[in-house]
Amino acid sequence: MSKLLSANFVRLKKNKLFWAEIIVMLLFALFFIFTEYIRGVNLQTETSIDRTLLTYTLIASVMAAVFGSIFLGTEYGDGTIRNKMIIGHSRINIYLANLITNIFVSFIMCLLYISVVICIGIPLVGDVAMDKVVLLKMILGTFATMIAFCTIFTTISMICQNKAASVVMCTVILISLFVLSINIFAKLAVEPYTNYFGAEVTANGETVINYSDVKSVPNPDYLTGTVREVYEFFNDFLPTGQAIQYMSLEAVDLWQMPVYSLCISIFAALVGIIIFRRENIK
Repeated sequence: MSKLLSANFVRLKKNKLFWAEIIVMLLFALFFIFTEYIRGVNLQTETSIDRTLLTYTLIASVMAAVFGSIFLGTEYGDGTIRNKMIIGHSRINIYLANLITNIFVSFIMCLLYISVVICIGIPLVGDVAMDKVVLLKMILGTFATMIAFCTIFTTISMICQNKAASVVMCTVILISLFVLSINIFAKLAVEPYTNYFGAEVTANGETVINYSDVKSVPNPDYLTGTVREVYEFFNDFLPTGQAIQYMSLEAVDLWQMPVYSLCISIFAALVGIIIFRRENIK
C-alpha cells in the first residue's frame, strides 16, 4: 500500500491537472473574497466572511469529479493498473490507494481555499460572525461530504476503463444529484403561510396597498407529514444536499450528515472493490 501511495504522490507532483485545480481554487477564493468586500463597500455596512467561507464545497466536488476520473482513467489508458497487478499488488490495495489519493487531493483543495479566506478574507472583509464551534463542525462536515464524493467518483472511475466515459459519468451524476438536491432544498424552503395584503381604491381610481391589513393563508405548496420527512431525509443524506446546506450556512443536523456520508462512503467503496476484483483489466 505504501509503495502504491508513493507512486501516486510522485505522479501528483508532475500532474498538470492537479496544479491547474490548485490555481483555479485559489482564484475562486480570491474572487469570492473581493466580491464580498465590494458588496460591503457598496452597502457601507459591516460584513463578515461567513458567506464566503464554505463556498468551496461546490467547487471542490466538481474538481473531485474531474480529477478522479481523469487521473484514474489515465492509469487504465497507460496500462499502469495492469502493471501494478503484474508485479504483485492486490486489487483491494490498488483501489484503496487510489481512493486515498483522491481524498488527499480534495482535502488539499479545501484547505487551500480555507487558508486563503482566513489569511486574506478575514483582514479584508471581517471576522467570522457565526458561532465558531458550529462553524468548525460545519467545516469538518464538509470534509466528510468530500470523502463521500471521492468514494463515489473513485468507484465509477475504477470500474469504467474508458477515461472519456468515466469523466462523462462522474460529471453527469454530479450535476444530476445537484439538480435533485436544489429542487429538494427549494421545496423545503417554502413558507407554511402566504401573506396577502389588503388594497384600497382611491377616489381617482388608483389602487393603494394597505400593508397593515395582512391575511395569512396556508400555502398549498408547503410540505407536511411523511412527505416532508422524506424530503428532509434526502436533503441530509445526499452529498449534494449536504454541500448546499453547508454553503448556505443552513445545516442543522450537524451530526447526522457526517454519519450519512460515512455510510455512503463505506457502501460505495464496498461496491467498487467487489466489482473491481472481478473486472477484466485490459
